[in-house]
Amino acid sequence: MNSSKHIEAKSDRQEFVLATLRSVSLRIRLIDNEIAAAGTALKGGFISPEMALKWVEEVAPGCVGYLPAAFAEGQAA
Repeated sequence: MNSSKHIEAKSDRQEFVLATLRSVSLRIRLIDNEIAAAGTALKGGFISPEMALKWVEEVAPGCVGYLPAAFAEGQAA
């Protein structure tokens, strides 16, 4: 591979990675908005705490896994 093709390949790879990072950034904003919507719905009484947790687990898998099991299942006092 000559130098200009190597530079072009590196540039293509860089553009691909930059586009991927932009996509990830947009996905994170979408997740943030979904979590805020779940909180708003919960606060407004439109959904239960369990439904809010399920919603967030669906859009951000693993992010609510740190909750104690009794709390997550609604058994905490």
